[in-house]
Amino acid sequence: MEIPSPVDVATIIAQREPGRRYPPEGYLNRDEVARAWPAVWRFDAVITANHVRFRDVENYTTWGTTRGPREYLAEDVQRVADEIAAGTAVLEPEWRTDTEVGRNSRDEWWLEDQRRGERRQAVQAAFLIILVVAVLLAVVLLSAAN
Repeated sequence: MEIPSPVDVATIIAQREPGRRYPPEGYLNRDEVARAWPAVWRFDAVITANHVRFRDVENYTTWGTTRGPREYLAEDVQRVADEIAAGTAVLEPEWRTDTEVGRNSRDEWWLEDQRRGERRQAVQAAFLIILVVAVLLAVVLLSAAN
């Protein structure tokens, strides 16, 4: 399989659509990092292994400050894109989309993520059923007491 070529960060920034929210100059969001590194699916692992600097966006709400999405330093993203193209980036085969082991790893992760979602929904449904039964039981017991 052919290795997808990294995309130049300047090209990605130039293609930003007017009217949409983007990180400030010099930073990229996760979707833009994905476009810069098309051969990668485990972005967090590659970011850590290659020391890509980032900042956490703070969201200010009525209830205080929460951490929002990360924004990645464009200079570092471009450096890693160049290293991927040169074959010098720290990049395990399991993190890539262009290797059999990487595709298998990605598919296993997605399958497990889907299972986690299904388990979460099952727990929520069970909780709601228990809550409804408890309310119905309380209504029956209170009406029988009168």
